[in-house]
Amino acid sequence: MKAILKNKKGDVPVMVLVIGVLAICGLAIMSFSINIGNARSTFSGVSIVEKASFEIEKYNFYNLDEIDPNVDDVKTFFDIKRDKEREKYFIDVSDFWGEVSVRYYLEK
Repeated sequence: MKAILKNKKGDVPVMVLVIGVLAICGLAIMSFSINIGNARSTFSGVSIVEKASFEIEKYNFYNLDEIDPNVDDVKTFFDIKRDKEREKYFIDVSDFWGEVSVRYYLEK
């Protein structure tokens, strides 16, 4: 028993180190659990950008720069809308909740 109590000088710094490491790990876990909701909503933007890229490639594949985007068939197929302020046509892709939106303005 005397051999265990003989080394008292090293016990306090080791105990402070262990408590400090446990406190940092606890704060890290708490930080991740608080911000998990924010991370889920930001990843939805990646799929919207991919979908917008697909729509732009589809528009460019059919080479519709020579066709007037005001034609009703073209407007419904590509979901083309008109911006009244800029007087340009655009393809709009947005998520279900409307938080993330991508607009691609057409040449004409």
